Amino acid sequence: MEKWLLVDVNDSKSDLLMALKQASRRILKTGEPYELFIGGFDDSPIPLWAIERASEFCRNLVGLGFLSPLKMLPDIEAREIKRGWTAYEVWLCARRELGPDIDVRRMYEDASDGGEFRNAVLASNDKCDRLVAT
Repeated sequence: MEKWLLVDVNDSKSDLLMALKQASRRILKTGEPYELFIGGFDDSPIPLWAIERASEFCRNLVGLGFLSPLKMLPDIEAREIKRGWTAYEVWLCARRELGPDIDVRRMYEDASDGGEFRNAVLASNDKCDRLVAT
């Protein structure tokens, strides 16, 4: 069963932290990760990954620790970027590296190499652990 974490570009930092805390607690109980849906851009004809404000928002989400409760990578059969994003897609958008030509197999190779994405996930996990403990 897929789970979705809904956030909006207009959410306050405290609202985002509350959503993150609740999602983190639920994933600790269920072990089922989320896909992230970002609201506030529904009327835009421009793809979400191409909107600078969406990239800035994703950078804020990464900084808050939003990678942790998310599914890490898209399904290997994915052929295009869909509305529900995984941690890797959010991370790429934050870096302005997400685009129309999704190569999921390359995502798996990049993510398995560790490096920057792995470090971002570890930092996110640490932030979520501290948030859930409060």
